[in-house]
Amino acid sequence: MFVHVRRVSINRTLIAGLFIAATVGSYQAQSAGSFSPADSMAGARASVPAILLQDGRVLLAGQDASSSASEVYDPATGSFTPTGSLNQASSSAGAVRLDDGRVLVVGGWDGAAATASVELYDAASGTFSSAGNMLVPRMDPAVERLRDGRVLIAGGHDGSTAYTSAELYDPASGTFTATGSMRIARVGVATALPDGAVLVIGGPSADCDASSAERYDPAAGTFTSMASLNVARHRFAVTVLADGRLLVTGGIDQTGTPIANAEVYDGAAGTFQLAGTLQTPRYDHSAVRLRDGGVLAIGGRDGAGVLNAVEIYDPAADRFSTDAVLSAPRMSPLVAALADGGALVAGGRNIDAQALATAERYTRSPRSATSTTITSSLASSTYGQPVTYDATVTSGGGAPTGTVRFFDGAAVLGATTVDSTGRATLTISTTAAGTRAIKAVYSGSLDFDASESLPIQQVVAKAIGSGTLTIAPLQRQYSDPVAFAATVSPATAAQRVTFRVSTTVLGSADVVGGKATLTIPVPANMPVGSRIITAEFNQDVPNYTIGSVSKSMSILKEDARVTIYGYTAYTACRTCSVAKVILRADVDDISVTPDANGDTTPGDIRNATLTFINRTTYGNVATVPVTLEDPGVLTKGEAVYEWTVDLGTAQSKTFSIGYSVGGLYSRTTYESVAVTVSRPK
Repeated sequence: MFVHVRRVSINRTLIAGLFIAATVGSYQAQSAGSFSPADSMAGARASVPAILLQDGRVLLAGQDASSSASEVYDPATGSFTPTGSLNQASSSAGAVRLDDGRVLVVGGWDGAAATASVELYDAASGTFSSAGNMLVPRMDPAVERLRDGRVLIAGGHDGSTAYTSAELYDPASGTFTATGSMRIARVGVATALPDGAVLVIGGPSADCDASSAERYDPAAGTFTSMASLNVARHRFAVTVLADGRLLVTGGIDQTGTPIANAEVYDGAAGTFQLAGTLQTPRYDHSAVRLRDGGVLAIGGRDGAGVLNAVEIYDPAADRFSTDAVLSAPRMSPLVAALADGGALVAGGRNIDAQALATAERYTRSPRSATSTTITSSLASSTYGQPVTYDATVTSGGGAPTGTVRFFDGAAVLGATTVDSTGRATLTISTTAAGTRAIKAVYSGSLDFDASESLPIQQVVAKAIGSGTLTIAPLQRQYSDPVAFAATVSPATAAQRVTFRVSTTVLGSADVVGGKATLTIPVPANMPVGSRIITAEFNQDVPNYTIGSVSKSMSILKEDARVTIYGYTAYTACRTCSVAKVILRADVDDISVTPDANGDTTPGDIRNATLTFINRTTYGNVATVPVTLEDPGVLTKGEAVYEWTVDLGTAQSKTFSIGYSVGGLYSRTTYESVAVTVSRPK
């Protein structure tokens, strides 16, 4: 458990903001608590750091500008004991616990001027040691530890003038280096964000802008202006919530009027949003996040006097509720969250601005048990039919508040707020088809335990969906594009469509706006002729009964153009009767010939075959594949066949050779060439 506290004092010429934050575990609902007196400190304290140590004790570093005496509070014994003294007496210093457990204390006011002194507290030995000096003397600096262990020290003032400058302390080397300056001089508060950056909020500045915020990027070493607070304020409190958001409470505006509203900074959105309203407008108060995630707003002032009123913020309900009352009114008390779920409240100032030595301890009371039940408006329903789930949360401790989430197994159906009668209802038409187990889970609050209902069975029948298929065009050659479009009604009945010819998958497409479209070339594995195309509707969750749809289309062959060559071949000798004749033809896709006639989608000529025909005898010589002339050109090929011819006793014979193109191409003509075979003279 880790608490880091930053405090800035009220100066005659500067109005400063107050920051106390506690980072102590995750949120669990719990009910109102109570205050009980604790041992008093040895000395009155206000405007000094209060830091939670690794062992659960709380360090109060220094006393005031005239005393360096320090104390440690031990929750186990409930007592304060002296520890080592600061080497430099001061008030309004900044402090933060380092990764190794030591506490860094920087700057402050020594009674005459701002100081640059830096000290390190070792909890094991209980001693402070000097750690050098900052580059600039600062009181009320904004201090925050970075993820890499370094510490950002920004702004502050010298008693009359606020700073824009910032510097980094490196515990490994014990050195200070300058980093980028803030865009506005401010005595603000620095808070680490979940992404590792640091947000600096508010604080009086040279232009009196108390609503601005800046984001420090440790990698770039620069500050960037961010969205401003919705309400300009100072002397407010900032607390880090369990989910990493920042809660800004109270303060006073530039007219001196106390502020009741709160704001939440969402780092993901980079904006401040107005949150719940304080029961009592207050400023110069302290705020601390407890182990259960609730945030206590403690003491402060309301314009009429110093407050002993305390209220608690429930992040789940975004609401402030009146809580226990301090035994003594305090403004700017020193606060730290404790491991037992409570908090230490010590010192601060009374109505006369005198520092207090008294302390008290806040203890959380047990939460009230709850019971949650759930019913359904329909035991059986059809997907798409509205069903109302009604959850009732009861407790012997009163009327529970908070949120109920409705679950289908592990999936969240939705969440609603519990009303004044303890009921939460959710009407939904998207419970998945099948036999579902529906339950309600009450999140709990600061006053009531969480609980969940036993599951109820919800039988959801599939709805009826329909689909259509269009093919354009319905007649297509190989390699030419064809568009398959399937529509589904309703539009959410399927998420993808698979297009098939017989058992062969052509491809799949996602359904967008109720339609899935797949445009592809006619593939080579689709046989010529009339083919049945089927669209199958695929569902991530089968909430609909929807059958596949089919439609026929015609597959045509590609067109080819052929140039066949005739010539005269000779036997090897005058008495030889046999000759080897090379039959050859160029075979080209029509798209690269003068006959293209707008055909701009060529195929692969290797899908063609060519049959040489002996028209003299009306028989086929041979059927051969078409091979590419150039390996990089798929539209131009050739067919070659070595034909053996026997002249018998004849001196010479002439053959009329034609052709026919087959495979995925077609070209049949009566064109022929003469091939003559002779004996040499």
